[in-house]
Amino acid sequence: MAKAKIKNAYDAESLFCSLFVAAGESLGLPSYGEEAGANQAIALSEDVVRVLHQCEFDDPHFIGGPGAFNFAKTVASVNKIFERAEPIALELYAALKNLGPEDAEKFRAGLDEIQQWMLKTVTK
Repeated sequence: MAKAKIKNAYDAESLFCSLFVAAGESLGLPSYGEEAGANQAIALSEDVVRVLHQCEFDDPHFIGGPGAFNFAKTVASVNKIFERAEPIALELYAALKNLGPEDAEKFRAGLDEIQQWMLKTVTK
């Protein structure tokens, strides 16, 4: 993933959601408007499918809801967002790795980049 041009927390959250949606697309998960979850090539848990559809609408309740990044004002609050996302990220990473390690590494690097940007913007 090329270095993202993140200007604010809204951009960071949008990019975060985009990473999850792109991972789902790579794994063959149809968009919510299509036959959601029908005949998917890769077996994903119901939680992952739900999260991917939340992210498709920039409505990530699994990390605290839309705007979670805007309300993250401390290192602890940023870390909590990424801790909440980690089980889903791990499942996606494993599924992506089965398709090819490059996609999996790009996904993880993208998440790490967003987390590092957020950590630089908050108070300790």
